[in-house]
Amino acid sequence: MSRYAEEKNVYNPRFHWCAPRGGTVSSDANEGIPSLIDFNTLNAFCSDAGKFGFHSILLGTGFHLPDSIALASALIRSVNNIRFLIAYRPGQMSPVAFVQALNTISLLGHGRVDVNIVTGISPAEQKMYGDGLAHQERYDRTEEFVSIITSMWHNSSIPTSFRGKYYEIDGAELSLGPYKGRAPEIYISGGSDRAKSIAARYGLRWLRYGGAQSEVIRDAPSNLRAKGLVGLRMHVIARETEEEARAVVTQMSEKVPDFVHRAKIEKAVEQSDSVAVKTSMELAKRASGGWLDGHVWSGAVVDRGGPALCVVGSYSQVMDYFATYARNGVTDFILSGWPTDKEMRSFGANALSLFKA
Repeated sequence: MSRYAEEKNVYNPRFHWCAPRGGTVSSDANEGIPSLIDFNTLNAFCSDAGKFGFHSILLGTGFHLPDSIALASALIRSVNNIRFLIAYRPGQMSPVAFVQALNTISLLGHGRVDVNIVTGISPAEQKMYGDGLAHQERYDRTEEFVSIITSMWHNSSIPTSFRGKYYEIDGAELSLGPYKGRAPEIYISGGSDRAKSIAARYGLRWLRYGGAQSEVIRDAPSNLRAKGLVGLRMHVIARETEEEARAVVTQMSEKVPDFVHRAKIEKAVEQSDSVAVKTSMELAKRASGGWLDGHVWSGAVVDRGGPALCVVGSYSQVMDYFATYARNGVTDFILSGWPTDKEMRSFGANALSLFKA
């Protein structure tokens, strides 16, 4: 039995993977917005992730992606060995309708569904959906939304009523609850103090972008770390040896940049009011030679944004790195890679296997 297997009951880390855009897979870090959904490829991708032992597949949200709720409804009936983490932005439907949709998916998939609440990172994109609320107001609405959905899931025997600035609910009750009454787990994304406070108040998992390890641990609230309720959204480049992994970084660094794509990222960051997005870009700009610490490379952030902060090393080094996090209460790792299908399979076969007897 490996030492990871011996320790896993102590810190119990969970590894997730982000679904490819539109179900397509690409070796290009600057892949464009998909115009089709390759369902068969996505279906096989999710099924293989389940076989390797990933906890869930993140279905992201945004104008450049398929609708996460609709996609989860299809996938959960065709893939039966993994959970689905549905990213959702409050304001697009009523909290009662949202709970009804998630309960339906939970019943279809025997409870294999969780929720990632995303308050929003771009006022410009929010306005595409008719949402003109400022950053702080969006968090106010998010807290009301979370209050309602947690009440409906955890106090289902009592009709839910709520009076707030953004929602007024009178005696809401649903005939169908989630599978066997098990409420989906809720993650809340955000780098702001408000995101942390909402997570702590409602017992949610707080999800943030990565960074230098010591800074991430120091920044995570001790009350959340004590309960193992902190997670990271990052990329990973893991190979048999550290030299091989760093060679991939060198190849990516030497690649002629797509200036049009990079300009789009810079504009998106400029327009963003997200603490997480702006912090990640600032980290990348001040990183020494592109490295935040011995194993975190920030060079891809200028092309891909905040989630592209990347853990780099051999399979054992990367797992040691995550194990250090997990011992400090950072227990969920939502990963991506380049190309996303090959990196998922490589990581699953060679890194996750270190946790198995």
